[in-house]
Amino acid sequence: MDHKWLKFLLISNAHTDSHDGFISDEQLQWIDSQCESARTNEHYVNLCMHVPTHSNRHPDRGWYVKPANGQVKLYETIGQYQEQIVAMLHGHFYNGIRGLKSQGGIHEICMPSILYNLDRNLEMQDAEGYNPLEFRPGYTIVTIENGLMTLAHKPLGAEVVITKDCELETFI
Repeated sequence: MDHKWLKFLLISNAHTDSHDGFISDEQLQWIDSQCESARTNEHYVNLCMHVPTHSNRHPDRGWYVKPANGQVKLYETIGQYQEQIVAMLHGHFYNGIRGLKSQGGIHEICMPSILYNLDRNLEMQDAEGYNPLEFRPGYTIVTIENGLMTLAHKPLGAEVVITKDCELETFI
């Protein structure tokens, strides 16, 4: 899906028989072609997939796209297009907003659920990245301007209560 200067790549990477994710060779080829198109047209890319690709080590849950299931190849592919990649957005964890910078300084962000979110005390466990303390069911309003991506968590039936600014290293 294209929106002005930003291309959203929606990638189905969940199995029904596992919490771990996958990215097939066909999907990798498609991602490569879409990123190349964005580069040619001087656009940017947000990769959106359900299961995260970054290695979720303790205290995070251990579910992610494992190296044998496409993780390494995806990072190799997006490494060629770091200047075009704004962020990688995920679901799957129900922990509120959970984010970190992965390879090449790309923001990988698990978005909050509108069903429920669990406080797993990640902030108190010195977990890498950030996990702002807001766990009510809700959604995230994302704005991007002047090299800054702002995440605003909007709990259902309430006003925005928490924001997180993410500096974009390779963005206009």
